[in-house]
Amino acid sequence: MTNFWIAVVGMLMGVAGFIFWPIVAAQGQSGNSDDLPVPVSPKKGKRGVVAKGHASAPLLTEQVASHRQRNIEIFKERLSELEAEKAQGTLDAVAFEQLKVELEKSLLNDVAIDTRLPVAESVVIGTKHWLMGVLMLLAVIIWSIGLYAVLGRSDDYTVRLAMQAQGTLNNRMDDSQQASAADQKAPDLSKAIELLKEKVKQDPKNIGKWFLLANSYAATQQYAKAAEMFSAIEKIVPKDSPDYASIKGSYAQALYLAADEKVTEPVKAAIAAALAIDPKEPNALVLKGVEAYEQDAYKQAISFWEQAKVKANANLIAQFIDPSIAAAQEKLGITPSTIIGNAATVAKDVEAKIQVTVDIAPELKAKVSSDQVVFVFARPAGSKMPLAAERLTVKDLPATIVLDDTKAAMPTATLSSVAQVDITARISLSGQAIPQDGDLFATQEKVNVSGAAPVSLVINQVVGTATSVSVPVLASASLHLTVDIAPELKAKVNPDQQVFIFAKPPGGKMPLAVARLTVKDLPADVVLDDSKAAMPTATLSSVDVVDITARVSLSGQAIAQSGDLFASKEQVVIRQVQQPIALLINQVMP
Repeated sequence: MTNFWIAVVGMLMGVAGFIFWPIVAAQGQSGNSDDLPVPVSPKKGKRGVVAKGHASAPLLTEQVASHRQRNIEIFKERLSELEAEKAQGTLDAVAFEQLKVELEKSLLNDVAIDTRLPVAESVVIGTKHWLMGVLMLLAVIIWSIGLYAVLGRSDDYTVRLAMQAQGTLNNRMDDSQQASAADQKAPDLSKAIELLKEKVKQDPKNIGKWFLLANSYAATQQYAKAAEMFSAIEKIVPKDSPDYASIKGSYAQALYLAADEKVTEPVKAAIAAALAIDPKEPNALVLKGVEAYEQDAYKQAISFWEQAKVKANANLIAQFIDPSIAAAQEKLGITPSTIIGNAATVAKDVEAKIQVTVDIAPELKAKVSSDQVVFVFARPAGSKMPLAAERLTVKDLPATIVLDDTKAAMPTATLSSVAQVDITARISLSGQAIPQDGDLFATQEKVNVSGAAPVSLVINQVVGTATSVSVPVLASASLHLTVDIAPELKAKVNPDQQVFIFAKPPGGKMPLAVARLTVKDLPADVVLDDSKAAMPTATLSSVDVVDITARVSLSGQAIAQSGDLFASKEQVVIRQVQQPIALLINQVMP
């Protein structure tokens, strides 16, 4: 914010210079002409500085005299010429007299003009001129402050700056490195938390600030305080809100982490409360599965995790639920050859395809730029996990697209796995996949997946805290990649096989950004950024270092299998990358 206020003061000084410069310049010009103060009003006796627009009187007199003398000399020369011509007989007496009279008239006219001395305009620089300048400057300042109070977002800017230092430390650092890095990070993050606490006190109904504070506590492993924040959010959000069960589930998760990852009685009560509102709440079901697994009830754990997949996001399914199910099946002696489940079976029997036409209302076009991102996606009612999504820009509108299983982020979460979906088109003013206040959107609910009529969405609504609960993204980060496959391995794959490209923390399992291609798309340029995150609390901008992998899945599964082809690059420092990172798929998964 210091830089911001420095810029404000600098601009105001520029305005002051623009207003006062003519006054200062006029006064300076008067001083350079050696003019003395003269009375402005003889009646009132006030005095001021006279600034003249022409040369001083002595200089003007000298110039006029010189010009007059030159005219006389010219007259005498011309008269001598006429007399010489008359003496030579080339000019008769009558003509001589006429030309002489005209010459005399010309001289008289020139002399008359010279005697009219130019009158210098005088501008009196007095107190009223300085007072008028001061009033104009105050008017500009007041108007600017009023305009910023209406249109400015200083609170959000302050929070964003404070949170830019938040990140996840490299898990592979030794203890001394971690301590040093923590010491460097802690002051900024502590400042951010204190600032957020003040913002929450000032605006206790701002859900976004509450979420950010809760996630900040979780990022610093203050899980008990994070649980307190989620408990406070429960009291603010209406119980009929579609996010209410998710908040309950997050509260249960925070309690579980605060209890050293033990399912205590308070955790059980929180899980039960979340499932009472929504029996498919994924966080609560995941914890139920964990509890059953720890009690060696592997079949029951698998059942809970399978239910959690209905509303869980793609990354949670791929990186936790499916591996956990595979581990439980292994405990039961079952070979996890496939973990796609019922969703894939349904997909074979149902052709899921929805045609969507997207445009923006004319009255909102002035609020967006042509390069801003438009997210179009379909998801089950009451769920946050998109089953199919496509990304456009405003300049592409109006546009007609088709959402189907080829647009799914993960093979275990497809459009054909459900009967009805809600379809949304949203212009992200921030460029983030997570909705923010001020984003523009349109939604059509309960659209049949099979045999659906074309859907038309005209973006004509604005996201606000009353209609959308958003979790602000901390800082922007992106990685540019070029992905290809080695020539000697091309014979082992077919063009339609899936290629998963993802970034995750070193030693971690949860991807922070994921892109999905097919072999026929290679070679390809890929950008991994926060818009490709599945979880708002697990984004590329939340860490400093990542491992990047590109993998051709021979089975079509998001989970790595023996025989898959891959390439990886470890310990990539995100904000030090200047050139695109090349990944050549040339290794075989053991």
